[in-house]
Amino acid sequence: MIERFKNFISRLEAINIGFGLWLATALGIILIRDGLESLVSLGAFPIPDLFHLLHVPIFFISLFLAIILVLHFFSGVEIIKVSRVGLVFFSIILLPVLLDFFISLAVKRDVVYQYIMEEPGKNFLLFLNPFVRLSQITFSLRVEIACITILSFIYIRLKRNRFWISLLGAFCVFALCVFYGSIPAVLTELTVSFFRFLIFMSRFIYLNLPSKLMGVVDESVVVIIQLLLTFILLMIWFWRYDARKSRALWRNFRWMRVSHYILLVLMGVVLYFYDVRDENLFILFKIIGTSLAMFFACQFCAVTNDIFDKEGDRISNRDRPLVAGALSEGEYLKVGFVYLALALCFAVWVSGTCLTILLSFIALYFIYSAPPFRLKRFYPLNPVIIGIEAVLAFLLGQMSLAPQDHQMPFYPSTLGLLFVIFLLSSHIKDLKDIEGDRAAKVLTLPVLLGKDRARRISAAFVFLSYLLAPFLFSFIFYRAFIFALAFLFGAANFFYIRKQDSREKFIFATYLIFGTILLALLIQAVFFS
Repeated sequence: MIERFKNFISRLEAINIGFGLWLATALGIILIRDGLESLVSLGAFPIPDLFHLLHVPIFFISLFLAIILVLHFFSGVEIIKVSRVGLVFFSIILLPVLLDFFISLAVKRDVVYQYIMEEPGKNFLLFLNPFVRLSQITFSLRVEIACITILSFIYIRLKRNRFWISLLGAFCVFALCVFYGSIPAVLTELTVSFFRFLIFMSRFIYLNLPSKLMGVVDESVVVIIQLLLTFILLMIWFWRYDARKSRALWRNFRWMRVSHYILLVLMGVVLYFYDVRDENLFILFKIIGTSLAMFFACQFCAVTNDIFDKEGDRISNRDRPLVAGALSEGEYLKVGFVYLALALCFAVWVSGTCLTILLSFIALYFIYSAPPFRLKRFYPLNPVIIGIEAVLAFLLGQMSLAPQDHQMPFYPSTLGLLFVIFLLSSHIKDLKDIEGDRAAKVLTLPVLLGKDRARRISAAFVFLSYLLAPFLFSFIFYRAFIFALAFLFGAANFFYIRKQDSREKFIFATYLIFGTILLALLIQAVFFS
């Protein structure tokens, strides 16, 4: 019997199934589960809203990935094999709703499927005790998680043949299931503890806190946390699947350029607080969600740019994943669509405004990079688009957090200056790509004027950009210090860029340092003055 089961598991591990089919199967099982849940609890099919179309799939996919990783680490089996086996047994999530459905045919009763909203510790300790009734959890859900725990123990035991390792692995799977179902309760407990800590600290030091500071755990906060966990789990999964490809993606994150856009988002966020005194503590999660939406949008844009820019990259950027041969184009596209899905999911759960602005950012970058338009080929249209993208990133931070009934003001002078600053300074990125751009027939200032003349003009543009930067928020704060700093940074960059051996990384690094100082001064002016 045991040998037959081992053979069955081995056959499942050998199934040849691609990423698309694996994901489609998992989503199909989730949608069936969600439909049956609604029929059992409400007597009707689910309404196609954000909860059913996104929240439920995100919850199950995130938890499923976490369980796969636990089984992988405890069993020692390749991650791809565990994922194949897990997909077949993933259908166990249908068990509780089928059980409740057949019971409801015989006995009329109310069934409610929900998160654990209070007392997470008590529910965790008593979860598997069949003699104790838990008001927030149906008995069928407890049976489901018990079965998942037992199956996890059996799988690890078959692979490792060590009782205590198997027991510990099964316990970790059980703890994950209960934790995911208790996220709102855990957040509530942490919030209460944090407020108690603030009250305690206020006895010793003066805390200048908002008079109505609160912590409202709503659905968007829960989903943003689950999305963040999903991203971390995906990174670990891909690293365990292929460390070489994982390193190639990590190196291709374009950290400095992404940091540039996130810096603009954060400046926009601070300007939002200049107009709106939002006293919900969990607005921090929406700020994180907005920043991550921009991060993944940038990664998707980088993927599309790399796919359509291979000819130039073979000359100027030979370490890019496609040119280096680290990933095939098909694999890279799949990664790109994962980035896009994460970007849009984060944006949706921040706000509709966030989604709209982010889609505009992605769409503009797509027609900038991709045929038939491929607007990056035409000068001066290419720096103009970079300037517009900077404005969109700033607006993403400023507009995304606003309540639905609140009309956020525009600051034309700030937006105009942002556009001009990054229209001018964007020329610097073209200096190192001159040979690749020339081969790909992309018209940039270095291609049109030659590298030396373009270097001198770009140096002047960057210097002018630094001199304009202090005026971005002059209506909020005005200090001689920031003007002096802008002149020093601008002058240093001016002379450095004119050197033949100047490097883009140094120029970006100095810009990020200056931008961070400007952000810190803006925070001080908005929150502490």
